[in-house]
Amino acid sequence: MSNKTTNPDQIRALIKNAKGRLFTIIFNKADGTERSMVARAGVHKFVNKNKTDEVKVTVTKRKETFKELEMISVYDMHKLAYRIINLNKVKSFACNKTTTLFGA
Repeated sequence: MSNKTTNPDQIRALIKNAKGRLFTIIFNKADGTERSMVARAGVHKFVNKNKTDEVKVTVTKRKETFKELEMISVYDMHKLAYRIINLNKVKSFACNKTTTLFGA
């Protein structure tokens, strides 16, 4: 377990290194309440595989916007829905028996 300041790039790397495994992430929601979520990144359920060029451009722009705003899209395993997490508000990340704490 380690305690660090919130670094969006580091959190993004931790999520990527989870390689599709479930992880628990605790963060503050936009309204200020704390939320704990069991999630996965890279889920493609309910995604239309037959995308038009226009849709592909929109998806690419959305990914770029998320990166600029330091957000990431994950799949919430309890609510069975996609959720957006602000990486600047993450308090802890746990995956594969390792927990990393962020913030003071």
